[in-house]
Amino acid sequence: MFSDNDWSNYKDTKISIIGTEATYGDNARHTQPREVLLRFMATPEQKEALILLSREIAKL
Repeated sequence: MFSDNDWSNYKDTKISIIGTEATYGDNARHTQPREVLLRFMATPEQKEALILLSREIAKL
């Protein structure tokens, strides 16, 4: 899709799963979470690429 539209890749991306206690390291409680939140961040060169990403993520 990106090459079809002559878009460059995202400059930066980051994915975090919130609710798994991953940020606590050795102090985390290792239980099965009932719910988690997926935080996905991206920095595009073109606004249209971010719009495409938001449409794809909405399907999750």
